[in-house]
Amino acid sequence: MAFNGLMGLWIFYAAKISSEHYQAMADAASQAGTAIGGTIAVGILLWLWMFGDIILGLLVLLSRGKKVTIERTIEG
Repeated sequence: MAFNGLMGLWIFYAAKISSEHYQAMADAASQAGTAIGGTIAVGILLWLWMFGDIILGLLVLLSRGKKVTIERTIEG
């Protein structure tokens, strides 16, 4: 859960910083480059988040203990 929280914050701040840089640019070409770069950065972070979740999910799945079945009988 900590990984997901940190990745969410990282993406939020990357989008925020990209937006601030976009607004600071004067000409249209610089704004377009900033928008494209910000989109690529957020896309890479989303891929990193996905691969991290897959790796952590597999580690959790493969490190689980043995499944124990408990049978309960009803005495009447």
